[in-house]
Amino acid sequence: MPVHVLSEGAGPGAQVPKHLSCVSIALISTSTNCSDKTVKGKVLRKCLLVSSASGDFILKIIIQEEVSPPDASPQNPSINVILFGAIAKDFDGAVNQGDVVVAAGFTVGKSPTVQKDKLHPFNLLLRGDSACIYVSRKKKPFKTRGTDFCSSLKITDQSNEKISCSVFCEKLEDHPKIYQIGDIVRLHRVKVQLFNSSMTLVKTFGFSVMAFDGAVGGSMEPRTSSRSFSFDQEDRRRVEELRSWASDQSLLPPSPTMPLCDVQPKAYFDLTCQLLAKAPSTPPARCSGCGTGPGVLTLC
Repeated sequence: MPVHVLSEGAGPGAQVPKHLSCVSIALISTSTNCSDKTVKGKVLRKCLLVSSASGDFILKIIIQEEVSPPDASPQNPSINVILFGAIAKDFDGAVNQGDVVVAAGFTVGKSPTVQKDKLHPFNLLLRGDSACIYVSRKKKPFKTRGTDFCSSLKITDQSNEKISCSVFCEKLEDHPKIYQIGDIVRLHRVKVQLFNSSMTLVKTFGFSVMAFDGAVGGSMEPRTSSRSFSFDQEDRRRVEELRSWASDQSLLPPSPTMPLCDVQPKAYFDLTCQLLAKAPSTPPARCSGCGTGPGVLTLC
């Protein structure tokens, strides 16, 4: 399948083949060596899927680099991506505006619309068996019953202790800009309190957060909505320490070992499955019926 939808929250960098290296959109040209290269960006626009006279599918999208290189213009660079054939049809059904995608197996051609759209002078072209797209959908902050949105994080460090952190902000842009599991965050002005016998972090007045790419050698440009923040050499050293430590860890949860076909009566186990249907309960009932495959699983 030419379009690979990654696990929610895992991020494109978590499952893209390791032999592929990412190249900045700003550096794309017809002289770019596209072998074993990828381009990563957020889908700003997805046009309608069209069919050519020969019956081939064509789809145009625009992606924007989320973190621009140091020598790039103030606005993060964007580029047209043209998909042909099966990958165009699969992309149309699997990818939404706002998703983060990684394109591989592409070629580069001159953009005939550069004078009109003022975007990149070159286009990325994806066609044939070698072309593929990796896509990740970020879990967005959810609306509370009040005026705030809430982000729930679980963080750890070299101590291997894990702490939950709930961030409540009225504006979505004030929430941590987490792109994938493994990102590094610096939380400023938080307090510790107990909730259900577990330690949690809660923001206080003056709270701010910065996020960084968790990959070794990644950008040191902080992702933050704060207008004023400090980031000194000690902070830089700490980010590098966490990157180096995380590269040797297995932070992602293991795959489930018990499929539904092996479940036995009265057994206790962790279940990870795809929800196919849900029958809502009505008071005073305390159970819900959930369809996860043949039959119904009742949750009480």
